[in-house]
Parts: sequence; C-alpha cells; structure tokens
Amino acid sequence: MKFDAQKFYSISTFLGAVANNANTDGLNWGLVNSFFKADRVNNTTTNAIWNIGPIQVKDHEGYPNTQYGMIPNADISGAAPRFGANWLNFSVYFPQIGYTPNEGGRIDGVRVADFLATQWKDDNNRNLYFVFDNAMPIAAGDANAKWFGRSDLHWTDIIEVPLDDIIKFKTAPKGFRDNQLGSYTLKGEYRNGSTKPAPTDWKGTWSANCPLNGGKVGGIPTAANDPRYYFYKGFSEADCIEFLYDLGLVTE
Repeated sequence: MKFDAQKFYSISTFLGAVANNANTDGLNWGLVNSFFKADRVNNTTTNAIWNIGPIQVKDHEGYPNTQYGMIPNADISGAAPRFGANWLNFSVYFPQIGYTPNEGGRIDGVRVADFLATQWKDDNNRNLYFVFDNAMPIAAGDANAKWFGRSDLHWTDIIEVPLDDIIKFKTAPKGFRDNQLGSYTLKGEYRNGSTKPAPTDWKGTWSANCPLNGGKVGGIPTAANDPRYYFYKGFSEADCIEFLYDLGLVTE
C-alpha cells in the first residue's frame, strides 16, 4: 500500500465464520479447502453452538453485548443477531479460542478459532494450517507459519478514509451500516461483499470479493452478494473517529 501525506487510513478485515459440527454428516465431512462442506463455510446462520467466529450482538446470558454497539449483518429467526462472514471496516476482531475435542477416544485433536482447522499430530492431511511447526514459506527465505492466522480466510486490506466521511462518521452510532447515514453518499472505497478490493497486493488483483463463500446477505453462502458496508468505530470506550478529533487532527 502506498500512503500519501495528509490523508487518513484505516483497516478492513474479513471476519470468517465456520461451523464445525462433525456429527451432522457422521464421518463423511466432505472437506472443502480443509473446511467442512461449503454450506457451513462462512455461514452465520448455523447453530451458534457449532459455529466459531460470529460476534453476537444481542445481550445473552448475562453478557451485556448491546452496550458495545456492534452492528449485525445477520438477523436470524430464533437466534440472536450477529456479525460474521463479511468485511468489517475500521476494526479487527481476531478470536483466539481453543479446545480439545474427544473423537473416538482421541484427545490430541486441537481446534482453535483463529485457525479454524483441526490439528492432529499424526495426520498431516488435517494439518494444513498450523498449530505445529511446519515448512510453509513466509517471506525473505523464512519459513514456519506456526500460530499464524490462515491467510485464505483472514483477509485484510488498507482503506483510505476521506475527510468528508470522517466528519459524517463522527455523529454515526458506534457500529453502523452505510444505509444508516441518511442521504449521505460515501466518498471512500470500503470493503463489502459486492466489491472486489482494489488491486493493491503483489499479484496485482484480488481473487474475489470475499474468501470462501463469504460476503453474502445474512451470511448465508447461497444468498446474493451483500451490498451493505459495515463499520465499527471501536470496542467499549474506544472510538477511532473521536480519537482523530481528540488529537486535533480533524476539526469542523
């Protein structure tokens, strides 16, 4: 990314959501790119018990989620609204949660939310993304992507944020969609399910709007591309837009 002076930049990240209920199909998991079947990849509507990734927006079992102002992209009948399987502009959410499932007496299987892939020490076919040491190249002759978030799902991009947008965003809620800004038209190029990111990577182009069936309406892989843009200005007391004003970098 080439940065220019006197401009503002932020980050956009794709929040993946992957269901992992192995019992749904017995032992016939039908792996797709080491995930389970495609209808359970980047799907926010699958039972939350079996889904790692989505951010729950509604208050739940004593957790006051609504006070943090997160915006949902999926309002699910009979379940709490949540955000997942789409681009989130301004904020990065990277869950690091692990557990050890017991499948057929095996207790050395490890599943971690930031990799979204089962890791078995004695099965190299399931260790494509890594908790263990490996020989995957990184850069400059270095190798070993152990503990790295898997790059085929955790996409990120740099976004330029024009001054007019910053001024408008100041009065927006903590989390908001582009269609909650009244008649205002965004000046910046942000990330969503309908727009392929600008060609800023080393290959000169992005392969898709989103990875692995993501970026769909309601987080459903078979639905249409979601045209909405989702923004979150910062968790709890943090607010990246207000911070620019506090620093005196932006005034009205």
